[in-house]
Amino acid sequence: KKQCQLQMSKPINVEAQRSLSIFNQLSENIGILSWMTPELLEYIESHQEQMSEALGRDLVNLFLTHLEVENNFKQIFMATEGKLEENTEEESQHENNVVTIVELLKKSTRSLCRQLLHSKDQLQELQRMMGSRRNNHVL
Repeated sequence: KKQCQLQMSKPINVEAQRSLSIFNQLSENIGILSWMTPELLEYIESHQEQMSEALGRDLVNLFLTHLEVENNFKQIFMATEGKLEENTEEESQHENNVVTIVELLKKSTRSLCRQLLHSKDQLQELQRMMGSRRNNHVL
């Protein structure tokens, strides 16, 4: 009976560890996303050289790509808001565009989170820079 109980507890323990790992990763991602405000993205776009020196060109390019995808996402909705008739080819094309841009937005967000989690130095530098900018009301 004890052997059976031990076997039963192992999967539960592994599942609990896996769940905890997922929640920890989610918490880290939410922390990163809390810094990704429109003001931050606009600041990075308008100060590309300065930000590239501080954070690296690759990370700045990821931010710029993300900003471009976000802008495309907004344009799709603003261009067709309330103008589409149901069950038309135009509506179908619009739905396809939305699905595509949402997937691109997810991919871009994942890439940014992974890069920042992979390089804690870049994340800390970004937080330091943006913290001082917020304190000085630059953003």
